[in-house]
Amino acid sequence: GLKRMYKLLKDGFCVALLPDQEPSRGSGAFAPFYGIEALTGVLLPRMAQRTGAPVIFAVCERRKGGRYRVHLFKADEALYSDNKRDALTAVNHGIEQCINVDIDQYLWAYKRFRNRPEGEKSFYKR
Repeated sequence: GLKRMYKLLKDGFCVALLPDQEPSRGSGAFAPFYGIEALTGVLLPRMAQRTGAPVIFAVCERRKGGRYRVHLFKADEALYSDNKRDALTAVNHGIEQCINVDIDQYLWAYKRFRNRPEGEKSFYKR
């Protein structure tokens, strides 16, 4: 798991994470995602801060004829910030850049706003 990922980064390899998945409450904090507070995982900025590894956001855009185009976005420098909210906002901004390539191709059925800040009503109707 994580030890192996840290070792790979230390040895100059790259690893991939899926940062748009909502973490458990103890593994994240709230930060804006398209202007809505979303529980966001701390693993990506924590790994980047500890290793100094560059972070690149990547998305594959489906094209006509069964083709794909890969888009790469360099992470905001704030991702390396000691300020957790700034770092997590940078994570969400990177995810937004990927989604904005073709907003219709994102898996909007995934309930990204399932957990809400204390005292806030559920985002989804029951």
